Amino acid sequence: MSAKLNYFIFGVATLSGVALRTVMLLFTLDPKSGFVVNEYSVFAYLMAALLCLGAVTVFGSSLAVKNVKDSEISLNGYVLPVSLILFSAGIVYESLFSSLPSDKGIFGPVLYGIVTVAAAASLIYIAVCKFIKAKYPPLLTLVPVVFWLVRLIVVFTNFSSLALVSDYVIETVFMCLALLTFFFYAKIECNQPIKHVRFFFAVSLVCGYAATLCSLPRIILEIVVKSQAVHLNPVPFSTGIVVAFFAVALSAKLLFEKLKEE
Repeated sequence: MSAKLNYFIFGVATLSGVALRTVMLLFTLDPKSGFVVNEYSVFAYLMAALLCLGAVTVFGSSLAVKNVKDSEISLNGYVLPVSLILFSAGIVYESLFSSLPSDKGIFGPVLYGIVTVAAAASLIYIAVCKFIKAKYPPLLTLVPVVFWLVRLIVVFTNFSSLALVSDYVIETVFMCLALLTFFFYAKIECNQPIKHVRFFFAVSLVCGYAATLCSLPRIILEIVVKSQAVHLNPVPFSTGIVVAFFAVALSAKLLFEKLKEE
């Protein structure tokens, strides 16, 4: 499969998924609990199945791209540094203005805040070094991986007992994919041997798909539709769009590196 066709499939699946997810949040879920409304349960489960089909389609088509092969990978350029700065700004904003985490669970607000600031500072430092072409400790790229691990634990311990079924599931899937994507990015920066690049290429695009579905429909509902549904608020989503940008930029960088070798 050609790269252009793959990104076209990704774009169509993502736009369709955003539309389905917005309709699902607006009409098929109880605004207070997040549970599926009984009278719309068939439509809700059908939409959920279509969203899963979209993820499978993006993953499968990405695996079929011919140009992605295992070899040395360079992450030069300005797109990734810009995306790292945006991600840093997103998680700082999220920590300052969201309700995550509460006082429950293993990680309290102080420890979560320290991990967030450390991740943001590390990525900003890396981005600045990339802009001025200076050296930096590659191990700093592991700090965002720790951030995603902590965030997974925070969300699970704070919200797993609530009735936020729909948002909780998609947020967890998104975080797992983001963890894999940033781990792969850290391996590249640390000059570790990279195998199965095609798999990580596919994972990064599915991460972009999930991140967009996790964030953009909520933004549409809260800003455009002015919805105040309770189940939209507890799990923050401000990083979703910037993570989607980073994941897609990383996948494109992997692909372009392979095209330059041919």
